[in-house]
Amino acid sequence: MPAFLKCKVSPGVFNHERSISIVTSDGQEVLGFFPAQTIDEEKQLLKVEILETRDNQCLIRVPGFPSAAYGFIGITSGIWVLKDTLVL
Repeated sequence: MPAFLKCKVSPGVFNHERSISIVTSDGQEVLGFFPAQTIDEEKQLLKVEILETRDNQCLIRVPGFPSAAYGFIGITSGIWVLKDTLVL
């Protein structure tokens, strides 16, 4: 199911990418780099896909990532986030 994840957006190393900061359901901050077109910078939202839902949490991934150049640092699969950090 497509959704948008609330995040903090900063400039990336290159002008076509952005640095993203999110908070997982257990309170851990996770950083990553994504192409600018996957992000709504004005609203601070990252396009994601919901894989699973449990209570007040959702397992999400960014469609098409990780790749060799983009993704969340140290994360190779989905990330659990709180439902209230998602916009459906």
